[in-house]
Amino acid sequence: MRIEKVKINDLSQIISLEKTTFKDDSFSKETMEQLIYNHTFFLKIVNNDEKIIGFIIVLEQERNTLNIINFLIKDDYRNTGLGSYLLNHVFMEIKKSKIFKRIILNVQTSNLRALKLYKNYNFRIIKEIDNYYRKGDNAYLMELKL
Repeated sequence: MRIEKVKINDLSQIISLEKTTFKDDSFSKETMEQLIYNHTFFLKIVNNDEKIIGFIIVLEQERNTLNIINFLIKDDYRNTGLGSYLLNHVFMEIKKSKIFKRIILNVQTSNLRALKLYKNYNFRIIKEIDNYYRKGDNAYLMELKL
């Protein structure tokens, strides 16, 4: 397994993973294409067969703040430590910059696996956002101070 920057020729694999995982809440092809060009970090995990099995998109939201706007690991590879592996890599890159003071993200309130992962990294819940997702599910806004 290795971590690499996402390139435009990864778009079809990224979109397929996105739609499989997030269904109605997935980003459009056009949005994903823009994110490939306009991101702070857009990284992928590639397996030995050259298949993308996960990715993370991090944007600079405002001065000194990063926002993890998308993070997923393919179903078959969940609970294997790859999510932590990818987050650790991103955090090392962020710390190198010495610019950013906090990271925020939104996570579905019912996504207990993701909540546990983020809490293990000392993210804390700031507030609950009603009807955040298209189907009306709520989200937590979480924050990690660096």
